[in-house]
Amino acid sequence: MAPPAPKSSSLRTLVRILVVLVALGSAAYYFYQKAHTVKIGTKDDVEYSGTATKAEATALGNALKADGYFQDQGASVLLDKETSGTTISYVVQDGTWNQSGIVAKFDEVTREVASSVGGLPLNVQLVNDSKTVEKTSTVGSVAFGNDTVVYEGAATQAEAQALGEKLQSLGFFSGKGVDVILGKHPDSTTIAFVLSDGAWNNADTVSGFEDIVRQVAPAVGGLPVKMHLLSTKMQKEKDETINAQPAPAPN
Repeated sequence: MAPPAPKSSSLRTLVRILVVLVALGSAAYYFYQKAHTVKIGTKDDVEYSGTATKAEATALGNALKADGYFQDQGASVLLDKETSGTTISYVVQDGTWNQSGIVAKFDEVTREVASSVGGLPLNVQLVNDSKTVEKTSTVGSVAFGNDTVVYEGAATQAEAQALGEKLQSLGFFSGKGVDVILGKHPDSTTIAFVLSDGAWNNADTVSGFEDIVRQVAPAVGGLPVKMHLLSTKMQKEKDETINAQPAPAPN
């Protein structure tokens, strides 16, 4: 998978508006905090529980710092490992979880740091400063040889499997290490493709991906589907909603 961009603009914005807890919120959080905690810098921290280790919590914290999420401004993340799976929970300010597109942004962060805690799948939670769960999501992946479909939000493993099989039948998945990201969140279904730099400026290339989205849409619940074209640094370069089949060309 292409490496994530450190401190991408979307993550900087996310950090700026979401993760700095107000003073009272911080006090409430530390009241509930357990003993197993590692500090990243002087203010950010990762609390770990279950079978998660201090080394894993430290690795996660360092990955979040490298990614631009931890900026030593009082952000807190919880890492829990149980037989049922691994969960990363983000402590956020009250009401943050109701903002449009927020869960998708946290899914993005989680996808980019997943390797630090053993890889996908991961459960994602947004929690308040008392660690009450307010929103949940899942980030997982299905491999097709060297190619991969990553699924996020309410997207299921079965949908990712169906999407990958359709991409194989179209010849798009051919074992060259292609990654496609399927996201299902309350506001939209998205399919994201990673392109070589500048390819999103080629009209024929964009048209080709629009056609791919139309062909694979039935595998993920049908149109409309938001198409994202990403750079190799995983930054969004083009965002387009595919609503219906194109009108036939005039005679």
